[in-house]
Amino acid sequence: MVGLGLKSIRSRIMLTFGSVVVVMLLLLGIVLYSQVQQTVTPLADKLSQSIVQGRAKELGEWLQGHLKALAVLGSSPELQSGQSAAIRAFLSRPSAYVDPEHEMVLYANLDGGYFSSDGDVGNISDRDYFLKIVDGGREYAVSNPLISRASGEAVVVIAQAVKGQDGGTAGIVAATVRLSKLSSLVADVDIESAEGFIVDATGLVVAHPNPDYVMQMNVGKASQFGFQGLDEIAGRMTAGSAGIGLAVTPQGEEVAVIYTPIPLAPGWALGTIVPTRVTHAQVQRILALLIWLFVGVILIVLIASFFPGPRHYPTDQGDSGTHYPCIGR
Repeated sequence: MVGLGLKSIRSRIMLTFGSVVVVMLLLLGIVLYSQVQQTVTPLADKLSQSIVQGRAKELGEWLQGHLKALAVLGSSPELQSGQSAAIRAFLSRPSAYVDPEHEMVLYANLDGGYFSSDGDVGNISDRDYFLKIVDGGREYAVSNPLISRASGEAVVVIAQAVKGQDGGTAGIVAATVRLSKLSSLVADVDIESAEGFIVDATGLVVAHPNPDYVMQMNVGKASQFGFQGLDEIAGRMTAGSAGIGLAVTPQGEEVAVIYTPIPLAPGWALGTIVPTRVTHAQVQRILALLIWLFVGVILIVLIASFFPGPRHYPTDQGDSGTHYPCIGR
């Protein structure tokens, strides 16, 4: 009976001590998880933002490369001469200047009349990129998506002013790039499970891995396509801001929307949709580790409380097994 009593007391002590340890570990885990969440999550967001900004910079450099190529083309004596026959003859030899990414190249005079490398003629005096250079005095312009009058395809136009012999603007030289090219440029974002997309100054999606969204969805009206929360982010995207917002996809998945402006394309923005399960993955792994730690401690306490302690056997000096020292002889 004494053994059972000692075992009962020992079990109660172990359970009490174990409970205290578990509570302390639980409180410590809550504090640790909170601190990790406040530290790791912002770091992950900043890293994702840096990656998206890096890709936007690459897009800006891509645009810069085309503008430089057009500036070189515009400095040719044939285009600077302003003579229709010389310009047509020059544009009819695209192998001398054409870029594989260009659908076509055109030259337009100050009245908007143009000649293209495809041999087409027409007038673009109503196009916004033409007006920005000829009437607005800009050196270059990047259009919002439009349907090419020459090919009928959805394109973006990159235009550069052509200077005459007097140094003034004598016309423009422009190249059209298919929107499919833009989609390929943002298809591979260096973030797990991410989708990149581009919107123009009106919020219209001009590049996206899903062709159903291209030229169809405006992020300002994304709720019509089943997105939640993207409408509120749209205004900040087209205003030239950079940041992160939360949205929900048509499939019900919560995502982080990381956006940043694209250099040399006023109003254009690069956006990247990343599932929050990816951006918070490190925090979730730490939480899982803490849970396993708690489970392990609880199991150890339970095993220790029910594990039989050392046994006491009676001796020939009494049932208690206790020896008393002798005093004297």
